[in-house]
Amino acid sequence: MHLIREVRLCGPIYFRWMYPFERYMKVLKGYVRNHNRPEGCIAKCYLAEESVEFCTEYLSGTHAIGIPKSNNYDNKFVRPITGGHSTNIDHKSWLQAHHYVLENTTIVQPYIEEHMNWLKYQYPRQSKRPIWLQEEHMRCFTYWLKGKVEEAIHNGQDIPNTLRWLAHGPTHQVVKYPGYILNGCRYHTKGRDMTCVTQNSGVSILAGTMQIASSKDKRYFNCN
Repeated sequence: MHLIREVRLCGPIYFRWMYPFERYMKVLKGYVRNHNRPEGCIAKCYLAEESVEFCTEYLSGTHAIGIPKSNNYDNKFVRPITGGHSTNIDHKSWLQAHHYVLENTTIVQPYIEEHMNWLKYQYPRQSKRPIWLQEEHMRCFTYWLKGKVEEAIHNGQDIPNTLRWLAHGPTHQVVKYPGYILNGCRYHTKGRDMTCVTQNSGVSILAGTMQIASSKDKRYFNCN
């Protein structure tokens, strides 16, 4: 209730609000290096900060003298680091990689919905169990899609080449590289990263999964 009384006596609060100035006083106190000359420290650090902000804003297009430019930014296209070796991956890793590509490709989305509806129709007793549907979808969708595309090609339907290659799937023989350059950044594997002085902070990808809402709410929902 005191706020209403203060507004009646003093007028609008934005004319007398001291909170922003009190917050900024904390910033100015951080400029003090010599307690015998606090005013001089504040003035000097404030001018230095203003100068740096001016240079950052108006001189951003220039190159600093004596600092070499990174070679990674000269690469307009992604490329691996030399030293790759060929290897065969196990079937589980192959299936996971293939399924991830299919789930995140726009041209395959109608087939994903069709396969989920097909599972619900084939197994009506399991249609109310989202976890079972998701696991069964991950287990057999790649094979179902391959058969679906082959049947469409056999019937003379026009299937895009991209969908044909996606349905066919990748080969089990892959080339592994210890590092990759992408968008001017150099990424290393854990094995190569452990031998370097500087370490990568990690790489993450956005993927979809099914989770329980909470310990009390046992309903499942899709999330990223």
